[in-house]
Amino acid sequence: MRLLFNLLVFGLAFSLPQRAGEKKEAVLVREKSPTRAMLFSALFPGMGQFYTENYFKGFLYSLSEGLLLYFSLKEKDKEKRSDLLWWTFGFHLFNIADAYTSAHLYKFQENKSITFLLTLSFP
Repeated sequence: MRLLFNLLVFGLAFSLPQRAGEKKEAVLVREKSPTRAMLFSALFPGMGQFYTENYFKGFLYSLSEGLLLYFSLKEKDKEKRSDLLWWTFGFHLFNIADAYTSAHLYKFQENKSITFLLTLSFP
């Protein structure tokens, strides 16, 4: 019974509203529009990734689609050219889907800095 009373008292104490003098920190959630990212990637390969601040992926998508398109237009054999154009089209659809997903997951990104913890232990 005493435990129940203590839990009730502490629960109420921590659930009370803050005093007027105390300021509450505002949490700013950054969001990117998935539709806008998808449209950017549809117009120019990799632009949706640049919009969602995934610069490395944006560069890779731009370079990859450019190379696929270059080799498909340079190819003399009709069958190989057709295959390369289909690969380019499929890769472009994947690029658009990735931009859409990256925009949805943008608000969950945390600090991108990478830190390494080195611990030395001697026996």
